[in-house]
Amino acid sequence: MRTALILSLAITATALLAQDADANKQRIEQQARGDIALILPQLGLGGEDTDTLTPLKYSPKEWKPADADAPDPIDAVWCIPDGVDAGHKLPLLITLHGDGGNAKGQAGAVARVSTKEDPVFVAAVGWQNGERSLRGGDVAGFVAQVREMVAAIKKDYTIDSSRIFMHGFSAGCTVTEFYLAEVWEKNPENMDIRAAFFSSKAFDPRKSYPPIPMIQTVGETEDNFYGQDQRGYIRQFCCMARKAGIAVTYHEIPARGHELAPRVLQIIRDHIQAFGGPGCDVYRTARGAQEPAEALPFASDDALVAELIALCRADNWAGALKRAQEIDDDKAIKSRDKKEAKKFPKEMEKYAKKALPELEKKIEEAMKAENFPPGWAVKRLKALSEAYAEESWVSNRSYAELLNRLETEFEPAKREREREELFIRAESLESGQGKWAEAMKLYEDLAARKDEDGGASIWPKAAAYRLKWWVD
Repeated sequence: MRTALILSLAITATALLAQDADANKQRIEQQARGDIALILPQLGLGGEDTDTLTPLKYSPKEWKPADADAPDPIDAVWCIPDGVDAGHKLPLLITLHGDGGNAKGQAGAVARVSTKEDPVFVAAVGWQNGERSLRGGDVAGFVAQVREMVAAIKKDYTIDSSRIFMHGFSAGCTVTEFYLAEVWEKNPENMDIRAAFFSSKAFDPRKSYPPIPMIQTVGETEDNFYGQDQRGYIRQFCCMARKAGIAVTYHEIPARGHELAPRVLQIIRDHIQAFGGPGCDVYRTARGAQEPAEALPFASDDALVAELIALCRADNWAGALKRAQEIDDDKAIKSRDKKEAKKFPKEMEKYAKKALPELEKKIEEAMKAENFPPGWAVKRLKALSEAYAEESWVSNRSYAELLNRLETEFEPAKREREREELFIRAESLESGQGKWAEAMKLYEDLAARKDEDGGASIWPKAAAYRLKWWVD
């Protein structure tokens, strides 16, 4: 009887685990479809081709797993963003160093992905501490140690479980690959990685991976890395991955070699922001040319006001007003400490009253000349008009009508939608249907339209870029 009961419980537990695995697979597949659509085209995300990065300051903390006798022990350095409110949910980036590297060095390099607008908890993992160093070693043990680390982080810090990412540099890409394949094949109910980043080394496209975005970066000058064409084989493996139905995007860093160049970190940063964060200026043009946004006239050393300014800079004006009200209502914050934050909404309103007519004029003049208005101006006009929709100085104006005309009647916008649809169709033919010849023809046709509408569209450029790394 006891044996039968134990067997029955075991069967029930196994069935429940299988249900959990199936449910998680469906969740990941659904989320991944939205994420993949968000980051098209693969030309890049946000930022600029510059070496300028302004990282958020952080405090390092060393960590080791409980089992010091593991066959391939890991260690880690956590980079904990400074000045973040205890209730703020942080995205988590697990990063793995290259051959001969260590957790401390990797932490210092990769912590630069964290920003004031989107602080990131970076956990740099040292994986070369055992004799085998995972080269055919205890992959399951490595997965268990990483999961132990994530549990320890979540115990002491507020982590957003929907925004956990993994990154590998050079040989660390192979370790990232091991982790993803091991969990997805054996314990898919435990898969919690939103997207994976591979820097300066490809992953093996013949393995089974979760259908998450796989973001590949490689230096333009890695065509002769230690006598090997690193860039060439990465291009080949990425194309193989595409043919295998893996959602890989490829980013080639100009004039850079086998290194974690600032542009690589910008790309990682921008993806993390795009996937559930405040968002970034993705290469989707939002029906507007890419140009730097007009700076806001706000500055403050007050921590609460700085929080509100960050929301305004992300053009989350409604969110800033909501947060200001939350601060005002929070009895745990002393009156003198929230004095400046209580006054700040008046500064926001003063700016909005002045900026809205100017933005309207800028957009109308561009449309009259049949040019795309600046994308940031369209985004800001929409955000401000929605945040202050109940105010007479907004409700009595036709901002919504202008935005509707831009979307439905503006001829360049119609052509832009057509170009976007062509790119998405080519992408679907290539990655979803395996019709590579048809996809290539569409990419070629779209690339030939690069001069339309003054060359403002990103889609022909993206098509040309895709053809650049096409390998049959």
